[in-house]
Amino acid sequence: MLKSVRWLPAALILAPLVPHAAPAAAQTTPPAATQSQNPLLDAARAAFDALPLDDRKAIQNDLVWASTYNGTLDGQFGKGSFDAIVGFELKNKLKADGILEPRERSALAAEAEKLRGMSGYAVVADPKTGLRIGLPVKAFETSGPRGRGTAWTRKDNRISVATEAYRPGEADLQAMFDQLKAEQAGRKVTYAIWRQTWFVVAGETQTHKFYTRYATGPAGVVGYTYGFEKSTPDGDRIAVVLSNSFDPFPGTTAVAAGPAPAIATPPAAVTTAPPPAAATTVTAAPAATKPAVSTTPTPPAAIPAAAEKPAMLAASGLVVAQNRVVTVSAALDACRAPSLRGKPARVVATDGASGLVLLEGETGPATPVALRSRTVAAGEALIVLGQGERSGQGLMVGPGEAVAAPEGSKAGQRVLTPLQPGGLGATVTDRSGVVVGLVAGLANEPRRIAGVAPEAPWSVAGSGALAAFLAGQGIAVATAPEASAARSAGQIATALKGAVVQIGCGR
Repeated sequence: MLKSVRWLPAALILAPLVPHAAPAAAQTTPPAATQSQNPLLDAARAAFDALPLDDRKAIQNDLVWASTYNGTLDGQFGKGSFDAIVGFELKNKLKADGILEPRERSALAAEAEKLRGMSGYAVVADPKTGLRIGLPVKAFETSGPRGRGTAWTRKDNRISVATEAYRPGEADLQAMFDQLKAEQAGRKVTYAIWRQTWFVVAGETQTHKFYTRYATGPAGVVGYTYGFEKSTPDGDRIAVVLSNSFDPFPGTTAVAAGPAPAIATPPAAVTTAPPPAAATTVTAAPAATKPAVSTTPTPPAAIPAAAEKPAMLAASGLVVAQNRVVTVSAALDACRAPSLRGKPARVVATDGASGLVLLEGETGPATPVALRSRTVAAGEALIVLGQGERSGQGLMVGPGEAVAAPEGSKAGQRVLTPLQPGGLGATVTDRSGVVVGLVAGLANEPRRIAGVAPEAPWSVAGSGALAAFLAGQGIAVATAPEASAARSAGQIATALKGAVVQIGCGR
């Protein structure tokens, strides 16, 4: 990215300054971005987007190590990339405009490479599971086989990584997810997301944080668990590094990191290595049978990078009748041309008081839904279902909890949940699958860790407002106080899979 000599191709100037960059790939032009209210950010985005995809990913990879970037290495420029570049510039007393001159890019690459070297970073090929993952190997003192995978630990158990693999038919991904996100004494799940081929569960105990991720493919189910004491320096940064380097099925799934360092094999096995702190143990189980999970704390997981697809602004909506979808106005604020199933949709009604919007577009047959007639109580467990921000990412399922508005606030119902991009307009249900509202917005979006948004209190357009708005449009939706029996998140997601849809946005 250049502040001067702008007529020269940026790639020609940057290429010799990135010794760790991957081999050049075909140029992938990022999608046009919506103009922001920040001209500095827009100028920085234009400079960043002019670079080849590999260079953009390499910059983000270096920013993970040398600044504050904590997102995925997707080569797309947003506020996270901008803030990380500005942070690096401020730290080094450079002009803080978010645009890297060649000498700044060189300094960033050198600092990141130095930090990688100090940590002993290497992408490890795990012979027990077949996965590859980037590890700061100097952070660990022992390693060796453990159960169905390999464990890297310290003797004081302050930090640990454990891998695990199951052959086809030995474990059911949905059952594992349901078990791992279940409430356990002394263990709080702060984030859980389910998609058809992978899931993430993250949380904490009184002393540790944890991050767990599993993926499924033709070779079976593979995953890892990362745990660390809350006081561990750079503990969250290591979670980002693990996330962006995790490749569950090398050769068939794109690695979620940028340029890959040299491959290393695990250190010599140490048979006396203790189990990793905060690790989760899943025993073999037949498909469709819930595997047993230990009650020891569990570590965090990262969102796998999707295959390269055109990015799009997106939100979620609820099909309330054939070719009718209700969502929230905040989801469409920056959207000039909403779409459903890739085809244009139009706004047919809005309600300023509740922030609800009714769209007309192609949906296919409507899946029956019921709106909750009884008020949701503070502390009640909820489920949040939304679509990913990219086309084809699938349904996101996360835990939620009803929370009361602050004293003196005019805000109505709220849900405490780790909502991810694409989640505005997400459907909120009780534990029986009855709809209690749609996620309407948040004053300040929380900063993501390892590409994952932490939980925050999001406002909800409640079922009462939904029922009144839809009735005014001649759409009748059944109501129910609540079902008598609670269902699992997977069962609710299956029941509402056709009702919760993605709303695309043309630029």
